[in-house]
Amino acid sequence: MKDGLIAQSKITSKKHISLPKKVQEALGGVEEGQYILFYLENGKIWIKKGALKPIE
Repeated sequence: MKDGLIAQSKITSKKHISLPKKVQEALGGVEEGQYILFYLENGKIWIKKGALKPIE
């Protein structure tokens, strides 16, 4: 797949997305109440499952 693309998700009218199954699996599984962290690095956004951290 080009640029490591494994899945896509469409944004709803409320700006929500669903995590595609392949993304959930790549994160090691996800459960209700867990956090997904969003990082910006070199103009790219990446995600990671983890604990809530203060935003600086």
